[in-house]
Amino acid sequence: MTNFKQQFFLQYASLGLAELITQYRAHYEPKKGDRFNVEGITYEIGPAKMTAKGIEFEISSKIPQEELPKKADMVKYFEAVKKMMRQAEKAPLSIDMENIIREISEEETKERDYVKLLYSYAEEELCGDKAVRAELKRLQQDPSKGEVPPVPGVNTLAGRVVLSLLKRNIQQGAKVAMDGLIKANTSTRKKMRTTVERAS
Repeated sequence: MTNFKQQFFLQYASLGLAELITQYRAHYEPKKGDRFNVEGITYEIGPAKMTAKGIEFEISSKIPQEELPKKADMVKYFEAVKKMMRQAEKAPLSIDMENIIREISEEETKERDYVKLLYSYAEEELCGDKAVRAELKRLQQDPSKGEVPPVPGVNTLAGRVVLSLLKRNIQQGAKVAMDGLIKANTSTRKKMRTTVERAS
């Protein structure tokens, strides 16, 4: 059972991710649910989850299998994206190639392969004591530089700053990861198209 602190943390992490999804859906082509499409590739940010390690969330993108004639090409595509994402400053906890089969009707199913990345953020990364102290000092020195909105059930400024930092940092972390995934897909797709064209 989660305690009040964990509930607040999960609530504000979820808010940060929800706001980011809204931004992406406004900037790119919105798709069914919370997904969005960039140049024919569908992307998704999964819900935040509390774990013993901190807060986790997944991001994913569809592999453009229509452009990749062989299963081996899809695996090659996945490995190229995986390699690029592993080089990021904040590496994912895991990167998997996931096959999802969706039933469209009684007689028709649709099979899709996805790149799925799992990220984990410890409390210290999101709202550590040092960052909280620095933010409190900044607000006390110049309150006009930003107001921390009230939070029902949280009476102290320090408590509100913790939640504000957590929301901002999880959102920023997910944005960096997703922008990296979009870039990795764009780059890999371009290289794979050239390879496929040469082979044909």
